[in-house]
Amino acid sequence: MKNKLSLIVLCLALLQISTLGSSQNVELVKVFKEFPDSLFKLKENGMSHCFTKDVRAFVLNEKYFNSEKNKYLVSGDVVSRELQDVEIPEYEQVLYEIRIDESLDHIECEHSDADLIVSLDFIVIVEGDTYKVMLLEQYYPGMCNRLYRYLSEYTFDKNTGNYVDNHVSLPSFKWTDFYSRRSVKVINKDYLELVELPYYTYLSEVEGELCVEIMPDLPSLTNLFVGSMDHEFESVQNYGEDYELTFRALGFEDLPEAKVLCFPVNKFAKRKK
Repeated sequence: MKNKLSLIVLCLALLQISTLGSSQNVELVKVFKEFPDSLFKLKENGMSHCFTKDVRAFVLNEKYFNSEKNKYLVSGDVVSRELQDVEIPEYEQVLYEIRIDESLDHIECEHSDADLIVSLDFIVIVEGDTYKVMLLEQYYPGMCNRLYRYLSEYTFDKNTGNYVDNHVSLPSFKWTDFYSRRSVKVINKDYLELVELPYYTYLSEVEGELCVEIMPDLPSLTNLFVGSMDHEFESVQNYGEDYELTFRALGFEDLPEAKVLCFPVNKFAKRKK
């Protein structure tokens, strides 16, 4: 009898572990839908937090799923009319997109119109019997404007039902992380020595694991100096020629192709000590 009872307890424990492992992907959408609006950094910094809880629930309706593109697609006029009772003029049409990859516990969202793009990567990372949520929010206000990027991470506290901020931040990178020491000798240090190097971030699957790929963002760095250098223009000053001359003056034309850095998503964030 004692052996049979022990066997039952063991089977129940194994069943619980198995259920946790197999149902975690199913819970990804539930976690996404219920995640508090107040924890998004775009909202905290007064910028366009497009994927509110109401919008997330609305867009994730099966009637909006596009099987050819494997994602949910909804036009902004539908969202505004149904959720806010507001009509959007045709020239201001926007698009909401949500793609779910349950195999990587990753949800990719994008809100776009003619002037800006707001993207959100929502990632669930299982840790023991709980999980973390990592958010990568990026706000592109349009050409020649600064990119805003925020990284945050929260651990779900099962006892309180709340999320605890892990206070992470974006890491910084040096020129020599992407180029050899010999290669970077061509850049104009008079302008660039004290400037933080901006970079692109891409999320991709590498050998079955979600990773962050990093490349230097030379166009954003060039835009920072457009209009501040004393160039000789062929005719009237214009942005295109100014950009090209600035790119060249900064030494970027002579740089080789940059090395792409790749980090497992759970090791990308910079943690406060």
